Amino acid sequence: MNFCNKCGSKLINGICPNCSKIKKNKKKSKIIIISLVFIVVIFSGVFFYLKSTVKSEKEIALSFSNSISSSNPEELSKILYCNDSSLPINKSNSTILIDYFNQNPSKFSSINDDFKKGNYKDTDSPLSIEEVRKDFFLIPVYKVVVKPSFIKVKTDLKDAKVQIGDETFGDLTKKDELGPLMPGNYTIKSEISNSYLNKSENIEVNTFKSSNQEISIFDNFIKVNITSDIPDAELYVNNKDTGVKIKDAKTFGPIDPNSIIYGVSTDGDKKIISNKYDVNSSSNININFAEAKASEANFKKDLYVLLRNYSSDFAYAVNTNSFNYIENYLEFDSPIYKKQKKVVPEIHSKDIRENFESTEILNYTFNNDTNTGEVTCNEIYSIGKGINVPKRQEFKNTYTFKKLANGSLVLTDIKD
Repeated sequence: MNFCNKCGSKLINGICPNCSKIKKNKKKSKIIIISLVFIVVIFSGVFFYLKSTVKSEKEIALSFSNSISSSNPEELSKILYCNDSSLPINKSNSTILIDYFNQNPSKFSSINDDFKKGNYKDTDSPLSIEEVRKDFFLIPVYKVVVKPSFIKVKTDLKDAKVQIGDETFGDLTKKDELGPLMPGNYTIKSEISNSYLNKSENIEVNTFKSSNQEISIFDNFIKVNITSDIPDAELYVNNKDTGVKIKDAKTFGPIDPNSIIYGVSTDGDKKIISNKYDVNSSSNININFAEAKASEANFKKDLYVLLRNYSSDFAYAVNTNSFNYIENYLEFDSPIYKKQKKVVPEIHSKDIRENFESTEILNYTFNNDTNTGEVTCNEIYSIGKGINVPKRQEFKNTYTFKKLANGSLVLTDIKD
């Protein structure tokens, strides 16, 4: 009888039942089979568990219907999906979709009915139910896929800005496309604001009907061709300095057609304002200062006449103790009216006699909006007391004045 040299077991047909390779292989096979069965059981359990948690197309359609009907953006955002990761699927964007369907119930009914019938893909709708991925390479995951919307904004105004919700977009001449956006209704708020323009407008856009929309903002703005007999004059629009000389604004704009433009030129210390022009009246405007210059010359002449006559008659008033000589040059009950009514008899009582010789306007200002101004002049009188020989004296006086409704000028005060 033979025995195994390793373990001492009795050999069967010359083979040890414990140490032979045949038995070892049988043991290994059993272990492998048991392991495979265990893996299959575990994988099957995980697979069926995950499959039970993933919604089918029909269940996604039902969740969509319930989320819209109950206006629940949080639940809706769980089943929405967009291939463009730049469009965030969140509560805010889901609310936009819900608001659209609340405003357009017939559109919701149409899409909802299609989903219920199993028509999950409609080329005319920005919403469809599709498989977006496979979990574990086997389990299909379905979502309501959103086709993002884009709005192209056309404008020639570099300073224009548009706002959607809380987001503002500027310099639309460089980037003119807004999006991606959730399909829905949007109010596009546009604004242009610079040194001479301040205008805004709202445009309603429905991106659900079409995912690619195009709008034009301030498209009624126009360009104007500007010339002038004083090219170096400053260009003003709506009473605001544009910071541009007329010679540099041969083609100016785009500009609101309801704007008023004019030029301002400097002559010494005086500003000459041209006539004002309505942009809507013509695309070719010649800003002419000839009339303004003539008007300014006439105005200065009228002011000089007022001052000369007043100064001349002031001497008569003092010499004769007659205030009425000058009261027509003064605004009734104004500061200068009260002062001179008191001064005339005081000077006369001192036996002072005056003789007016000349007056010269040194400078003046005038506000066309208030019809008031200020003038400084140099007045020359010969003044004597009693029988003494009169002496030539100069006075530098500053007056305020007013232009009355009839166009005449009156003095309102004399500065000390």
